[in-house]
Amino acid sequence: MDIAARGSRGDSMPPGNAPDGTFEPRSTLFITSEDSPEFVLKPRLEAARGSPDRILTMSSVEIPDSDRRTVALLQDIELIERVVIENGVKLTVIDPYSEFIDPHLNMNSDPDNRKCLGPLAEMAQRTKSAVVLVRHLNKREGQSAQYRG
Repeated sequence: MDIAARGSRGDSMPPGNAPDGTFEPRSTLFITSEDSPEFVLKPRLEAARGSPDRILTMSSVEIPDSDRRTVALLQDIELIERVVIENGVKLTVIDPYSEFIDPHLNMNSDPDNRKCLGPLAEMAQRTKSAVVLVRHLNKREGQSAQYRG
């Protein structure tokens, strides 16, 4: 959240690299299903002295003639890119990554991960923005963190 807050104010990163306010304020898009924008993200942003008008959230998309469904990275990459472009987003945080991949893909398969990560990387290049993926580890003890995702 600190990175998003600093970007929303136009502050430098890392801190002290340039005087705060040197850069144009930047927007961040949080694609999240676990953190409530109102009860989790907003208080954290306020604690980090961020600008709320520079923070966007997305967890679901509208379906024509239907209800809503969870964002699907492969299926909704064009929509995500449109949100990024229209709002000047320079950082997109996807938390947790596993929530938004196609359920038919195997997260433990490199080819399946590349199917999802490739379009995200291409979007980041086209929009000159960054994407951060958050992966939650399970709580099993005795295993390397590498195998706990």
